[in-house]
Amino acid sequence: MGVLREATVVDITPREGPLPGLTRDPRRVQVAELRLSSGDRQTHIALVLPPFSALAEEAQSVAQKLRTQLSDYVVATVVSNAPGKSELTADLRIDADVSFLLAAAAATVQYTWAWDESPAIAVTVNDTTWVVELGPSEGRSHLVRQCDAA
Repeated sequence: MGVLREATVVDITPREGPLPGLTRDPRRVQVAELRLSSGDRQTHIALVLPPFSALAEEAQSVAQKLRTQLSDYVVATVVSNAPGKSELTADLRIDADVSFLLAAAAATVQYTWAWDESPAIAVTVNDTTWVVELGPSEGRSHLVRQCDAA
């Protein structure tokens, strides 16, 4: 196994930014906007979260609009989640570092929005599974560490 990774989720759905008003209506596809840092890398992520009643096409449409409007963001869509696990789809060309950052973002949203208190969350991004744990938080920032690569 390679070096274990660590990231800081700096902010979740800031009040200012490109996505105000699109983020927290539970009857619609929601979008979490996240800013992450890992080493000297800063990454912006738009995480599409369809409601239980949404059609897959609706979430895909929102994700496509975000890719067009926010070309400097990494866009991923949650396709399933349950306590302690989540599954995402993203551009297949992402590298392992971005894949981990997506896992860190999804785990943080699952912990903070879904109140998942699992000690670790297994997040599958495309075909790669990351097991991550949330460390201490400070304000709106959360430290996320890789536990193990499954």
